[in-house]
Amino acid sequence: MVIYTNIKIKHLRKSFFEIVDLLINVGIEFWVARGLTEQILKGVIDDDEKNHDIDFHILASDKKKLKAILVDNNYQIKKERFYKIQILAKTDNRRIEFVFLEDYNGNYIHQSKGIKYTHPKELFGEHTCNIKGLIVKIPWPLKQYLMYRN
Repeated sequence: MVIYTNIKIKHLRKSFFEIVDLLINVGIEFWVARGLTEQILKGVIDDDEKNHDIDFHILASDKKKLKAILVDNNYQIKKERFYKIQILAKTDNRRIEFVFLEDYNGNYIHQSKGIKYTHPKELFGEHTCNIKGLIVKIPWPLKQYLMYRN
């Protein structure tokens, strides 16, 4: 189900498309996460220099597959923690973070900047956003996703 179709794009760097294309081509399910979802909710994406990274959610069960694909495609892993993998995009050296969704008692848990978030699994379904013709999954409803914090 496409939820957002008329997002105004002020600026969106090539690294977003680079990583989305990679994930789609290798068949890894993902959702756009944190900062970009806040911009989608506002209806304007302005990927300026203040927004230092792009976060994607990946199921923790795909962590090994993701790591192998990144290595096979010559991405340098900058940081690896049990809850995320961070790389630099090839197109613009931008920091990309793959934040893992851990299955826990019917919820998904993830961490970011020392904060633990707990979300009902239902937030990570088939809702999508059209960004310059590229359909990407987003947690839905966005307001509910953005408010969850332990």
